[in-house]
Amino acid sequence: MAIAKLTKRLVDDMPVPGAAESWTWDSEIKGFGLKITPTGRKVFFLKYRPRGSRTTAKLQLGPYGPLTVEQARDQARRALGAVIGGSDPARDRSSRRQAPTVAEALDDYLADFSGRWKPRTAHGYQRQADTNIKPWIGSRKVADLSREDVGGLLRSLRETPVLANRVQALISAFMTHAIRSGLRADGQNPAKHLPRHKEIGRTRFLSGEEIGRLGNALQAAERGTWADKDGKTLPPAPWQSIAAIRLLALTGCRRNEILDLRWADVDLSRGVLLLQDTK
Repeated sequence: MAIAKLTKRLVDDMPVPGAAESWTWDSEIKGFGLKITPTGRKVFFLKYRPRGSRTTAKLQLGPYGPLTVEQARDQARRALGAVIGGSDPARDRSSRRQAPTVAEALDDYLADFSGRWKPRTAHGYQRQADTNIKPWIGSRKVADLSREDVGGLLRSLRETPVLANRVQALISAFMTHAIRSGLRADGQNPAKHLPRHKEIGRTRFLSGEEIGRLGNALQAAERGTWADKDGKTLPPAPWQSIAAIRLLALTGCRRNEILDLRWADVDLSRGVLLLQDTK
């Protein structure tokens, strides 16, 4: 072990050790040093004692080459300042490495809360997570996710404004959960205060002529007097399918409200449907 002021010339001239690694400690900043391995790799370190600890800790600052001596020295000064302030840089770095990524925590969130949502809603959230969120920001740590990260994702979805707004709402709810779970600091929801995409309403009603065509097509399908696009005659369609389409056209219900309808939900005497789960 040697002590000398670390400079570029000194580090460049240091020989590769034999069987064991060699250490040189800086004479200017206590605890700042350079390790050279038998393969010739040179790495900067900082050795310090965390406040209240009886043992020392080592923080790897980075390899020489990508990191200059002065850059490593500046990192050592900042780290020592953090130690004086009560932090433990090596422990904090280890905790950050072990912290969950967005992809990991989002999967846990969807699994934990899926029972509170309708199956179709839970499926939609999982699809948004797998298709839109995780490919873009899944590798980011939950604690490090920034408003710029979320904004970039939402801008990539600007051609599908409705989807963009749904994704933003999911990320916001997920981040709120992360804050409550201690994965992020209070008040740091990167999906909030971002502008929502303008949605264009889609209201479309069948005209009288289109309703007539639909009715004729259903009758043809019911009787087996219809054909495919190649003119081949088709057998009668299942009566359940025809009845479902007629009910949808006459009531304006949502698709699953009709497809999941039970006889217990039908009051024939009053001519009403008693929907158990509806918007």
